[in-house]
Amino acid sequence: MIRKYSETVFPDVPISESDRELFIRYHKCTCFGLIIDWLQCGMSEEYVQDMNRICQLKRGSAELIIQNALATGNAPDNAG
Repeated sequence: MIRKYSETVFPDVPISESDRELFIRYHKCTCFGLIIDWLQCGMSEEYVQDMNRICQLKRGSAELIIQNALATGNAPDNAG
């Protein structure tokens, strides 16, 4: 799911494959952790509301990660 999101939202962004994989792994682990926590909290509606709020607070963070990857000068792995 996270890989598909990355491919859809940032299809032509020239970041290295290693940075793209780090982006995917970070978001995959974050989502997994949130789901596990939600299950352990009894799948409460209040938790869902909290997750919606976290999504609001994190809005734009994926774009910022991409911008930072581009700014570091870490060239795409397949660049010649």
